[in-house]
Amino acid sequence: MGFLTFQTSSKINAKESEKWLRTNIQQVLSTLGNLPGTWHHCLVAFTSDRLPLIGAIPGFEGVHIFSGFSNPLVIVPPLARRFASFLAGKEDEIITQLSPGR
Repeated sequence: MGFLTFQTSSKINAKESEKWLRTNIQQVLSTLGNLPGTWHHCLVAFTSDRLPLIGAIPGFEGVHIFSGFSNPLVIVPPLARRFASFLAGKEDEIITQLSPGR
């Protein structure tokens, strides 16, 4: 599986980013655009095949990853339960298919 890399030190203009977000949100839900709120940012990760990476990281004993979700609100809770069971020793075909070594 190939990975894309990018520069994480790029500067983000918080004011412009918040303006862009509010403008686009208002197009879908007009009342949300003017609600008070605080802008935050964080790094996110996506995979080239749009599937998350779940499992042991090859070459690092005892280090696991649970990342790369394109739609976390829908699939994270059930996958988190499956991953916890997997780490406890229960075989899981889905978790195996989402391994970083796939």
